[in-house]
Amino acid sequence: MSSTLQFINVAINPSDHCKVTGGTQDNGTWSNLDGCNNKTWTQIIYGDGGNAGYDATEPTWRFNEFTSGFSDSNFRDGDPERWVITSAPIVNSGEGPAFYWPQIGDPNPVPGTHPIYSGAKHVWRTWAFGAGHPGSVPQDTIPDITFYEANCPEFVVSGSDPHCGDYRPLGGPYCDGLASTLTIPSCINQPAT
Repeated sequence: MSSTLQFINVAINPSDHCKVTGGTQDNGTWSNLDGCNNKTWTQIIYGDGGNAGYDATEPTWRFNEFTSGFSDSNFRDGDPERWVITSAPIVNSGEGPAFYWPQIGDPNPVPGTHPIYSGAKHVWRTWAFGAGHPGSVPQDTIPDITFYEANCPEFVVSGSDPHCGDYRPLGGPYCDGLASTLTIPSCINQPAT
């Protein structure tokens, strides 16, 4: 790893304090895949690396952040060829988050869920680590990894593909003006039970 990388953040794997992932300005997301005994970091995804993180209960699940609302999830311990697009709802909303924006995996999730919170003009949440079915009611809590790896791979699909991502805004004017939040899936805030 170059000593000139500018880290935007680092995230510690909640299941293994020796594994760390971090996004770097203009140089992608990096990780020490072999843990405490390895001082070599590997670039696991290209591009602008913003906030990165892990799922609280699945130690091989990670997410990254690029810029302008684009982010991916990875269910294969950072395998550089297995990143999937998950942020299309935020990108397509027009909310235009900051260059790097607040994004975090919930460290204490509701059992059976895999939430990531992402901040644009609303707080957006996924219960399925970004990879649930868009519009599912109730919102999915388990990612459809097979579908996303087949249909939303980072390197060949547009980051705004409406099939790639299940984030939904939480409350506020986006939902307040709608006729009924019971019929608008993007405004339903409860996890599946």
